[in-house]
Amino acid sequence: MTFMRKVSLAEIDRVIKKNLPAANKIVFRARRIRPIRRRSRDIEEQKVLDLLCINRWNKDLALGKVKIISKNKWYYEYD
Repeated sequence: MTFMRKVSLAEIDRVIKKNLPAANKIVFRARRIRPIRRRSRDIEEQKVLDLLCINRWNKDLALGKVKIISKNKWYYEYD
């Protein structure tokens, strides 16, 4: 027969404080993979990105990757 081990709240706090630096390193390392954008896009960059998106949308429409099922329901085959 197995019994559950009793753990005090003080012991839980001690384990958390002991492992906190290692956990923080993992979280900070994961953040470095894709940095958060800190500045807003300038007008020219917005226009270029809009143009790229519009061209991609029109291309996918022409290739039949976008299917309009109803007014509020679309199917977009994204690859």
